Amino acid sequence: MAHRRDLSRRRRGRPGGGARPRRPSPRPPPAAPRARARVGRARPSLRPGPARRPRREAGRVRLGPLGGAEAALEAGVQFAIEHEEFGGPIALKQAIQNFIADTAAEIESLRCLVYHTAWLADTGEPYSRDASIAKLVGSEIAMRAANKMLQVHGGFGYMKEYAIERMYRDFRALRIVEGTSEIQRFIIARDILKEKGLAIRP
Repeated sequence: MAHRRDLSRRRRGRPGGGARPRRPSPRPPPAAPRARARVGRARPSLRPGPARRPRREAGRVRLGPLGGAEAALEAGVQFAIEHEEFGGPIALKQAIQNFIADTAAEIESLRCLVYHTAWLADTGEPYSRDASIAKLVGSEIAMRAANKMLQVHGGFGYMKEYAIERMYRDFRALRIVEGTSEIQRFIIARDILKEKGLAIRP
């Protein structure tokens, strides 16, 4: 009983009767400031203006095959200079030189084709057929470049330590993505025959 009386006296001594004082509830954190819209230059489009071409046409004018073919040539040239057989670098062999020269010539022709198609797009000219030609030729040249430079590497070209091994596998997909080579050939033939009054379907 004495213990209960002492406890009741302690409670009566607290402010507000015997109840414990309530702690103030924590204030909610201030709302995070809204992120401001990023102000900057818009990404340049392939063809400005309201008469913009569909993205599927713009996607064909790509630098991927061109850059990939250049990378394959660079890898092949570097290997031909560094790798030695029969008392000297294999770059001294005429067969290797032919591989390098043929690949370089095809790359320059592809560069002119891609730049011309991009110029047509920038100036607002129709470029559907040219885009398909660039896509078709670019994928074929890139694959041939990887194939020839793999031949320069010889058996080393199948080893993952060399970049040409990955290029040879990856460049095969260029004939498929952004429209297969077969559909590009159809688009080219369709536009040519359409000018002569003949409509064709795939």
